Order: sequence, then structure tokens, then C-alpha cells
Amino acid sequence: MPDRPIQDIIREIPDAVRYTFCFKLEDYASGYRETTDRMAKSGYVSIYSKNHWRDDPEYKGINTRWITEDGQRFEVQFHTAESLHAKQHVTHWAYERLRNPLTSANERQELRSFQQEVSSWIPVPEGATAIPDHNRKGQG
Repeated sequence: MPDRPIQDIIREIPDAVRYTFCFKLEDYASGYRETTDRMAKSGYVSIYSKNHWRDDPEYKGINTRWITEDGQRFEVQFHTAESLHAKQHVTHWAYERLRNPLTSANERQELRSFQQEVSSWIPVPEGATAIPDHNRKGQG
């Protein structure tokens, strides 16, 4: 039994509440900046941002985590139509298999190769790789 109320524990799960923004390729970087600026001005605090456009051969997009004024954590993902389609409809099954501890090492390598192949075909939006990562210590 946890030493805190279950409601408090649930509020800290980073992706129990998740939103996704999907931008046209040419609007991606400006759409990301405008959206995150609006969220910050609305009182949401950004605690984590990982830009997978730069250095992740298996996934494309930006994943962010935020906290509301009353402490509710939530995730916001930023995609293009192509990156969202790949994540939701092409590679999600592979991602789930990779998370399974019973998946063999050989299958893991095949799954990673598959995800890399799919990701290699996703166009990178202009300016997307310049968007920085950040992580507020102890909160990401």
C-alpha cells in the first residue's frame, strides 16, 4: 500500500494526460514555439522537453512534460502528419514489443532496425533540430 493517497500518485504520472499537436512541415518550428509560449503564458510550467528530431534514429517528434498550477502533470507531443502516422500506425506495435521484458535480444534488434527504417523516411521540418532539450532537475 502506498504511503500517499492514490490521487497524489496519479497526478505525478507524466503521461497519464497526453495531448498531441500536429503541424504542417513548413509550420512545425514556429507552431512549436507559439504553442509552448502560449502554454507558459497560461501558467503551465515546462519541466521537460526532448527533441527526437536531432538524435533519435527510431522516433521523430518532440515530447514535452508540463505541470499545471495545481500540480497536475501532463505530456504534450509535437508531430508532423508523417511523424504522427509513423508513431501511431506503423511503429507502435514495435514500440510495445520493445517495452516487453520478454522480448528477445534478437527480436529487439529487428524491431529497432524496423523503427530506424521507418524513421529514415520521415522528412525533418526546417528549424526542428534547433529546438533545444531541457529538463528541470528532479522533475522530468
